[in-house]
Amino acid sequence: MSEQENQRSTRSPVSWIAMVLSFTALGVAGYAVFLWQGSAGNVMSINQDIAALSQRLKAQDSTRRDEQEAFALLQRTQEENLEQLRSHLDAAVQQLQQDRQTTRSDWFLAEVEYLLRIANQRVLMDKDPASAIALLQAADQILAENNTNSHLLRSTIAQDMANLQAAERLDVAGIYLAIAAQIRLVDGLQRTVHRFAPEIPEKARGTPTETGIWSTVSHLGDRFTSVLLRYVDFRRTTEKISPILPPDEEYYLRQNLILSLQQAQMGLLRERPVVFSTSFSDASAWLGEYFDPDHPLTLAMQAVFEELQAVNVAYDLPDASASLREVRALSRSQVAQ
Repeated sequence: MSEQENQRSTRSPVSWIAMVLSFTALGVAGYAVFLWQGSAGNVMSINQDIAALSQRLKAQDSTRRDEQEAFALLQRTQEENLEQLRSHLDAAVQQLQQDRQTTRSDWFLAEVEYLLRIANQRVLMDKDPASAIALLQAADQILAENNTNSHLLRSTIAQDMANLQAAERLDVAGIYLAIAAQIRLVDGLQRTVHRFAPEIPEKARGTPTETGIWSTVSHLGDRFTSVLLRYVDFRRTTEKISPILPPDEEYYLRQNLILSLQQAQMGLLRERPVVFSTSFSDASAWLGEYFDPDHPLTLAMQAVFEELQAVNVAYDLPDASASLREVRALSRSQVAQ
């Protein structure tokens, strides 16, 4: 074997090793490049995440500042409300202290004033002197039991009671119930039965008894008059003839009579004497014109109508407000002290 062949044999492993190393270096370089590119992409995504996180943190900071401002506003509002509540509580405590300083006589006077005010309303609005007297007596009893120094007030209450006791009293409830009883009797009234008969003059019924020419002329005149009256009915001296009411209209007649009596009740309650009296006048007129005047029920109702028509429903009660003015003056004097 020549020397050149020996050199080729010795160089061939070295070249193979160099080639392997070069390929290995190329692979390592490529892998390094690959790793560098991957790390660059990760860095970019990390930068994006950091930017998004920064924006989120900024938004959270803005929200936190808004919440802090809202909390500060709420805190100021609560402090103002607490201050107002504290002032109200102070005012209530002061009022309570003033109320504690009120004596028992003030409460008694307030109760007496209430009773006197109600009594005055009973006189003015309800025209009820009995209830007003009872309320005045209750007020006087309170003053007597508590030994209050109010002789003038008790004297005024006694004077008001005396005035009401001496006043004219009208039994409104009794009169109202009496009218209601008459209303229930309307259906029992009897109608007048009309009977018609021809009227024949007395002179026309007989024959002339006297002799002479004047008796003959008189007889002929009477006969002529009787014949004429068969065709002509002319009356002056007799009572007015009223038309006969048809049977089917009788119901409305009774209803009109009932309505007239109910109108009298309204005039009684509203203290209208003209309405009260006029209603009974109309009822009496219908009663005498359309019903049997000789029937006992008609006579009884006419007597009741006349009695009730004479009642004065517009009566005035005396003034009972002197005691109310006195108790108010006494209350003002005690408050001033």
